[in-house]
Amino acid sequence: MIQGPLLSPAGCQPHPPGCCTQRNSAPYELGRRASFWVAAGVVAHTLWTSAAPAMIYPLFAEQWHLTHTVTTGIFAIYPIVVAAVLIGFGDVSDYVGRRTAILWGVGASLIGSLLFALAPDVLWLFAGRALMGIGVGLTAGPSTAAMVEFSGQGAAKRAATITTAAQAVGFAVALLLSGALIQYAPLPTRLSFWMLSAVLAALFAAAWFLPRHTGSQARGRWRPKTPFIPNRLRKVFAVAAAAVTSAYTHGVLILSLGSQVAHDLVGSPNSLVNGAALSLFAIASAVVGIGARTLQPRTAMTMGAAASTAGMALLAAAVAHHHLPVFLAATAISGAGYSLLFFGGLEVINSAAPAEHRGGVLSAIYLLAYVSLGAVSLLLGAVATAHGLGFAVDLGAGVIALFSVITVALVAMTRAGSLQIAIPSKSEGAHMIRTTPEQNKALVLEAFDTLFNKRDYDAASRFWSDKYIQHSAHIEPGREGLFGLIRSLPDSLRYEHGLILAEGDYVIVHGRFSGHGQPAAWVAADVVRIENGVLAEHWDVLQDEATKADSKSGLPMFGDRFPHDANR
Repeated sequence: MIQGPLLSPAGCQPHPPGCCTQRNSAPYELGRRASFWVAAGVVAHTLWTSAAPAMIYPLFAEQWHLTHTVTTGIFAIYPIVVAAVLIGFGDVSDYVGRRTAILWGVGASLIGSLLFALAPDVLWLFAGRALMGIGVGLTAGPSTAAMVEFSGQGAAKRAATITTAAQAVGFAVALLLSGALIQYAPLPTRLSFWMLSAVLAALFAAAWFLPRHTGSQARGRWRPKTPFIPNRLRKVFAVAAAAVTSAYTHGVLILSLGSQVAHDLVGSPNSLVNGAALSLFAIASAVVGIGARTLQPRTAMTMGAAASTAGMALLAAAVAHHHLPVFLAATAISGAGYSLLFFGGLEVINSAAPAEHRGGVLSAIYLLAYVSLGAVSLLLGAVATAHGLGFAVDLGAGVIALFSVITVALVAMTRAGSLQIAIPSKSEGAHMIRTTPEQNKALVLEAFDTLFNKRDYDAASRFWSDKYIQHSAHIEPGREGLFGLIRSLPDSLRYEHGLILAEGDYVIVHGRFSGHGQPAAWVAADVVRIENGVLAEHWDVLQDEATKADSKSGLPMFGDRFPHDANR
């Protein structure tokens, strides 16, 4: 159960790290429970905004004599812009805060929706979709991360479940509302966007009262940069990205070409009926997503890939034989596949990503998904114009089935222990990451190489906690004390590691520092404590490396040769 007041005075009481409300200038800000549901609303808007024009594309095409290439181009500019924003601004919420990024994004989506409502020609549609893309690019990662941070104990599973359901609700509302307004209300190409604009305005007002600080922000000043995924997360990231990308690519057939397919197969002039047929995808997604919360992510992703492949085979058969019941079954089964793939991928990455960089990692997931969505939609639009709708649907179904097979292969190649599930801290009530000793060893070696050898301080800040505790007598306190020491040393500094051991949250590594400007190299035994996926505490024992003449044991302190030996 999500706990916490709906509305609380800013800074009126302390809250657990990762979901806190801190003192600021606003007289009121939302409590954790209300903030969670506002974030869920922002998640829902990403799919509502994406699906909003789906039922209206045929009307625009008829009104302005647009080809399949143009209509899919209007659709495709949206994921392309989303991808561009995610590339440059994917981790911005980790620095400026979830609230600020959400406000920027919802504001851009609102302006894009208003352009659709007022559009006098097709250029306004392209501009509106581009602004919607900016809005979703700025909010997709931050809103998903905010749901984890405001959801309390059991965060990864609860957040993944509600995120999946919120997307499904946004998707279904877009299709059903558009269908009903087109059929029964005036201004069929305008009114649904006026209603979406009103909802976005209300969502913007609610987001204004989100907490300014959540205790999960990265330190330092933000600057545009490409997404960064630490080595220790890359296997898990690959699996999660494949699953989410496979899920999102369904949108090409459902949102871009789906309304025309539904119209042809349902055979009804009623837009609400056609929208209801497509909404089976979202309804099945929501139902299965809620039921999937008891599944392990490996099982969910494998089942989702199988359902997706089966749904695509049925869709191709339905279009080929013009069979409505098969089309409805294909839509529902594909929705179930989407839900399981998205839920499994999201649960895995929610558990693995460090809190202070969760927004950036989630944005990288969405980046790959939207790049795939845009590329495939452009391809299918051109194919539909040149070779017909049926061939385009067959090709799209094949692409999605291929993505599903790739997901299953990646899941099978990844050890079960690598897909870690978050275990919440009972003492703090915060979202914590439990890593294995092997993962901890890999983390420490990558962190040391990044800081000591590559001297990449921005990347290194992702490995060290901003509350880093330093016990060494040779180093100033905190993360900045360590970074300051390394900055003061010559560029010739080199670190080599030898023996490394790990037990629980602790790692000890035997290493050698050379090229630091002193007569003798340093041989160190560094003990590091890992917490929440980052280096949190450090002790060391440091000695000058002895030559053979100085060694009473007659054996080298590091490696198998003394420092004066050749090639040392």
